[in-house]
Amino acid sequence: MIVTTERECAGRTVTLRAATRGATLLNYCLGDTEIIDGYRGPAELRELNGFRSAVLVPWSNRIREGRYPAALYHGEDPAVRAQLHADIPVSGVHSVPAPIPEAEAGLHGLVTTQELEVIRAENGVLEFGTRLNANTVYPFELSVNIIYSIGAEGSLHVRLRAENLSEVAAPVALGWHPYFRLAGPLAEARLSLDCRARIATDTTLIPHDGAGAFAPCEPLAGSPIDPATDWAYAQLADCAGPDAGDAGASWNVARLRTGTREVALWARLGSWPSKNFHIFAGSGLARDAGRAVAMEPCQALPNAFNRAEGRDMLLEPGAYRELEARIVVTEAATA
Repeated sequence: MIVTTERECAGRTVTLRAATRGATLLNYCLGDTEIIDGYRGPAELRELNGFRSAVLVPWSNRIREGRYPAALYHGEDPAVRAQLHADIPVSGVHSVPAPIPEAEAGLHGLVTTQELEVIRAENGVLEFGTRLNANTVYPFELSVNIIYSIGAEGSLHVRLRAENLSEVAAPVALGWHPYFRLAGPLAEARLSLDCRARIATDTTLIPHDGAGAFAPCEPLAGSPIDPATDWAYAQLADCAGPDAGDAGASWNVARLRTGTREVALWARLGSWPSKNFHIFAGSGLARDAGRAVAMEPCQALPNAFNRAEGRDMLLEPGAYRELEARIVVTEAATA
């Protein structure tokens, strides 16, 4: 099912359109200008090529070979197993299937192919909810809530929230996978991001072990985007948010300059040392390769469930974790 909402902002109609499958955002239009590059029909949405606007819960990006050891979190404690579910193993290795045929096993979490409930679809707000039940892939239970809303000046506000309904702590790391349309050639687009490390990976895009995952780099300041770009930047500099009421240095921002347009993606990711923006230039997409750039705010590295970061991201019973993002679009004045 597709749901739509609108809001009048600064003399133009701002439109949001999303699918219940994966709570996937399909359109964010400022008047007649489409900002994101979402799926254009049911067939594309089913194929999930490129994971356009995918909600990434309870992990983002990849898990090595789709396998992670539950012992990393709760060992072989039989009491823990009883608290979770009698027939769900807590020890051993959990094998995560591919979300779609021919995709990598364990890619992009467990929400992308689910049908979510529509909670609200009015007055500039689209809200979705679902429950992830414990199973052999992920032996924990989460309540997941996703809200897209239109701000007073036409900005897009996004909030992902996961609450742990289990009786034991659960590993949870959130992310979002939007693509932004280019208003000119990729060769002329520029990226700015205050970072100090680029994530070093093997050929399967799995980060190297330990501190070897963090390769020092200079901040990006109006940097060209290599068509081969498909990597993450970490050690992000925190700053104040986009609105006057956003006190404190708890936001990170990536800026894409394309044509006369700047798209600023602000994200409140938390205090995790491995939080990052994954940047993908769109090479190899089945449609319009190289005509949109993905800027993906993520709370943890790929393969976090096989790293120490996974233990650091345990969410206690009854607690919740949020990722908040805002998209602010500005156009340069023309003569």
